[in-house]
Order: sequence, then C-alpha cells, then structure tokens
Amino acid sequence: MELGPAGERRRHVIALGAVTAEETFARAAAFYGDERVDSVELVKESAVALEADMLQRGWQMTEEEPALVLPGVPDMLPAPPHGLTVRRVDDDAGLEDFWRVSRTGRRYVPSVEAARDPEVALLVGYVGTEAVATARVSGHGEVSDLMGVVTLPAFRRRGYGLAMTWAAVGAARDMACGAYLLTATELGYPVYVKMGFVRVCTLRTYQPGEVAGGT
Repeated sequence: MELGPAGERRRHVIALGAVTAEETFARAAAFYGDERVDSVELVKESAVALEADMLQRGWQMTEEEPALVLPGVPDMLPAPPHGLTVRRVDDDAGLEDFWRVSRTGRRYVPSVEAARDPEVALLVGYVGTEAVATARVSGHGEVSDLMGVVTLPAFRRRGYGLAMTWAAVGAARDMACGAYLLTATELGYPVYVKMGFVRVCTLRTYQPGEVAGGT
C-alpha cells in the first residue's frame, strides 16, 4: 500500500506469512511497477526467513508492537465519560483538530474527502470545545484496523483513550466489519486487554539502513 499524499507517498509492504525477501520484493515490484520499497512490516512469529533476509540486506527495525484482536463486541457499547463528546470528522475544522492531536494523521488522511470515505472514520474527542483525543478506523471488508488512539498528556488517566477505542469499534461495526484489529503501545496495551482484546502476534517494521539511521 502507498501511504501519504501524492509526492510524499511511502511504499509499504505487509508480510503476514512465511515468505522470503525475494518473494516479497517481487510481489511489491509487480504491484507498484518497480522495485522501490520504503518499509516492510512483518509478523515476527511467522516471517522468520524474511526477517533474516532483511537483516542480511542491512535493513533496520524501526518499530515493534503487539497486534491484538477483539473476539466479540457487546450489543451496547460503553458510553464516553461525562464531559467527553466524540465526533466523526466531516469538515475542515474537525480534520484540523484531528491532525493537531494525533500528530500523524496528515500523512494517512490528507483531506476531508479522504476522511469522508465510507471505509474510513476519523474520530475526535472534545472536552467543551477543546479537542483532546483521537482515533482512526480503516475498514477492509470484514476486517477493520483501529489506529491513532491518542490522548493529550494533560487529559490522560480519565478514560478518554478507552472511550475513543470503543468509539472506533462502533464506527467499524457501522462499516459492517466483523473483526477488529489494532497494535498497542506500552501505554495502551493494558487498556486494550481490559476491553477484551487478545494478543495474536508481534509486528515489526523495517526500513533500509540509510533511512532508518536518519529517523
């Protein structure tokens, strides 16, 4: 998949099974039209040969996170804490709020048109008129990716991250998704486990050595 607005797009490859680097780059070249790949995300437990090949080629790991899945969703989702209002982005002002809080949103959702895609949901949590938390959903048929759960430091430990995650699950369910996937930071992991998410694997992201060394 290509990530980011035109002119800044990164060619990202996801390898979920036991493949080699040769197979991975051949498939990427067939998809993208040339051999340039900016990053490779792999499953630690199953892509052992690929990871060895990447290291042999001088690529460096830039991120490692556990991946979790939510086996089931309650009929009635928990309501947000008192004082927090969750809104779905559908205009420029909401998109600016999302970018400002998430700090990574512009790369993945560059416009209001992209935010309005029926398989995308950008969510912003407000306390009064102040944007304090975000979440993002990308639907892929039956499967949804829940991402970008961020709470501003001054508003943490109030249940806002939990509320934004449930709001993301609700948005994914509205897209008719039946599987809910996410990756967790150290801070978010216990929150997701409390919700019922179950760890299924570890995802590692690799970039070429000259790129990773400059990040």
